[in-house]
Amino acid sequence: MHEVLLSGTVFSPEDCQRILEMYSFREFEDGLIQDNRADFSTRKSQIQFIPPEDDNLWIFERLQDVATHANNQTFNFDLDGFREGFQFAKYEIGGHYTWHCDLGHNERMLRKISMTVQLSPEESYEGGQLEFFPARFAVPRQQGMVCVFPSFMAHRVAPITKGIRYSLVSWVAGHDPFR
Repeated sequence: MHEVLLSGTVFSPEDCQRILEMYSFREFEDGLIQDNRADFSTRKSQIQFIPPEDDNLWIFERLQDVATHANNQTFNFDLDGFREGFQFAKYEIGGHYTWHCDLGHNERMLRKISMTVQLSPEESYEGGQLEFFPARFAVPRQQGMVCVFPSFMAHRVAPITKGIRYSLVSWVAGHDPFR
């Protein structure tokens, strides 16, 4: 059975605010779909890819702890760490990402664990639920919570109807496709 794990609060509201201050005023680009093109009917979000740097290693360390615990507790995948940095995402009114999985071509085929961090306070936006298929399980929107799931699980971000949703997404990879 494949599971979605919720970590509880890994990042405090102050940590989330610090991350927002680090990245929310930088230049964003449109989120692309698997074949590296914009398709606003499939995905409407703005993103930044952030590599590991001295000022954000604390974020990667916490995510690594969460991924290691989840993998040891549930998944038992053969992992070798972060290869892509993380994605800082912004969903404004009408923003969404239809059903998809996080696997793809090249480096994306080695993704095994996906993690999403809820950065926005839950009262700051409406809509934008992170949901999983086929159960249509919606992740609670608690600020600072990390949702951990196998990268092959189908999920979506429902349309934002009010406010702005910020999240941080990262993936842990392995040497070979699934094991």
